[in-house]
Amino acid sequence: MRQPPRWHYAVMVAWALICAGLLVRMAVQTNFTLGPEEDIRYIFQEGQGILRGENPYARITAGNMERNHKYATYLPGIYLLAAGFEAMGLGDFDRWLLVWRGVSVVFWAGIGVLVFALVYGPRGRLATALLASGLWLFNRWSLHVLVIAHTDFVALFFFVLCVMLLERWPRWAWLALGVSLSIKHIAILAVPVLLVAQWQGTPPERRRGAMAWAVGAMAAVPLVVSLPYLIAAPYAFVKTMLFSFTRDAMVHYHLLSVDVALDWEDHLSRIPMLLAVGTATWLVARRQVGLVAGVFLVMAGFVWFNSVFFLQYIVWAIPFALVMALTEREEKKTT
Repeated sequence: MRQPPRWHYAVMVAWALICAGLLVRMAVQTNFTLGPEEDIRYIFQEGQGILRGENPYARITAGNMERNHKYATYLPGIYLLAAGFEAMGLGDFDRWLLVWRGVSVVFWAGIGVLVFALVYGPRGRLATALLASGLWLFNRWSLHVLVIAHTDFVALFFFVLCVMLLERWPRWAWLALGVSLSIKHIAILAVPVLLVAQWQGTPPERRRGAMAWAVGAMAAVPLVVSLPYLIAAPYAFVKTMLFSFTRDAMVHYHLLSVDVALDWEDHLSRIPMLLAVGTATWLVARRQVGLVAGVFLVMAGFVWFNSVFFLQYIVWAIPFALVMALTEREEKKTT
């Protein structure tokens, strides 16, 4: 890889300062007051419960598998992180939220850096990389997640990092994916595509070991953070983890999913999304599309066909859409 020209570094620094200035301006001009039902409040409350010795997954045993009564539906990583901040003296929600917003901004910017690096590539496409990072940082969906201070940026950062590292540093890639899953498990849908890419990129004599490492490394962090709750209340933990696949379909913002339009319920409602995941995996396996395009198709299938939809889900497809669109020629050369 050739060394970038010095003036590229000057432009990068200038762009970083411009982005920081725009962020400060938005912070001054925008009302960041949260509504009473925003999910980040419940994550804070689950952290408080952990500090009191409560099991965040126990509540589902008194409920059902269709309606969400603000269950703790994520793996424990995010709740333990919330509890950690609270243990450091941030027991008041407003002060805790201020620190969490800072964390969210760091990972929002971090995803911008990863997108920039993926598009910049070995050929040093500065203008295209600047465009890609700007489209990520300042699109309305990313700004929406900044406002509601949800957890998506942290999990998405490690997911994008996994895709970025998979070809050259697969061991670190799978560990990064495990961190992502322990915060928010949306990226689990892309595991088939990632495993196929790992298989294709590994010499035949090393494939078994590489696949064993992939599964083990991916599961390591989620297992470590989940084991205490899995041992203490296995039924409640497993039931909560399955809730995402059994909950009722929900129409948000008057946006129908195809399963709702067809009046499909229960397991039938997941068929469109699973078909999208299966098709994307098949295309990658047949080398019809590359890794980034395959991951984008999975995330697009999730956003477009999942029975439950929230606006923050859209950001999960954006980094891969940008990299796919702006590195299209290189993708074609490698498939």
